[in-house]
Amino acid sequence: MDTIVKKLRDAGLKVTPQRLAIYKMLLSTKGHPTADEICRTVKESIPGLSFNTVYKTLLSLEEKGLVQRLDVGQDCDRFDANTRSHVHLVCLNCGKVSDFGDDTPACVADLTGRIKRESDWDIRTASFAAYGYCPECRGTGGTELTPGASRA
Repeated sequence: MDTIVKKLRDAGLKVTPQRLAIYKMLLSTKGHPTADEICRTVKESIPGLSFNTVYKTLLSLEEKGLVQRLDVGQDCDRFDANTRSHVHLVCLNCGKVSDFGDDTPACVADLTGRIKRESDWDIRTASFAAYGYCPECRGTGGTELTPGASRA
């Protein structure tokens, strides 16, 4: 818990029970929850928590570089406490989002470096997504999510 408090303070954020609970929840999951899923989970320990507070907190955590917001074509943002450049695997059936590996694959680092060298862009972080079927959905005959749709 002290590490989480230190990260928040080092980022210049006030440590509130809500901010602490939201960030702790994100750090403890390998999933990539939506703001609504985060709100439902954190409400178990902070019953009066509002969705607005959760969303504003997530945006402040993103602004300080503590989380990244993902748009993987599901008509809702997902949040990830892993802020390093990495690959996301997105299931076309259930919408599950997973990280690929623990470290950035060399090809992602190479591509990000090439983009920096060959463009006028100042790339700070990169997120790449691969779309397919998770092990649970593969072979179940599920239907693909339409781009922009979600299975919330």
